[in-house]
Amino acid sequence: MTSANTPLGFCGLLTTLFVALKLTHVIQWPWLWVVSPLWIPPVLLLVVLIVVLTAAWFMKPKHRNLRDDFSAARKGRLRQ
Repeated sequence: MTSANTPLGFCGLLTTLFVALKLTHVIQWPWLWVVSPLWIPPVLLLVVLIVVLTAAWFMKPKHRNLRDDFSAARKGRLRQ
């Protein structure tokens, strides 16, 4: 199969179906919802990405302050 003959995929077929139904007046949905199979997957991907990055941000290890360790080592009370 060449790149010119690639299938539409589920979202493309669903969008085509919704547009056909809208143009034949079978459904009376707003155009926003007719084309929703095109924009919902990227929005869901963005939400998942934000959740993963937020979780990674809060789960990152806390770095010790090297200046405090240096001061403590000079005073002879370095934490191990």
